Amino acid sequence: MGSYYAQLTRNGRSDADGPEVWITPPTWPVMVNSLLLAHVIARVTETDFAIVKAAMNDSVNDNSHIHHIFDGVY
Repeated sequence: MGSYYAQLTRNGRSDADGPEVWITPPTWPVMVNSLLLAHVIARVTETDFAIVKAAMNDSVNDNSHIHHIFDGVY
């Protein structure tokens, strides 16, 4: 079983000291799917879920190709 995690730094802030927010165990339970992770990101960043979902859905993979994680492709 795979799991998802997030290390977040807001735009315009330095990442020199590491991410501002870590969504990883043991602070958070294992995120077993991307939808659950999106809900948690929305909660901790106080961002509308639809915005988080849209941003995650249009993520870029290692080959610089856009993939859509919420339509079952990734």
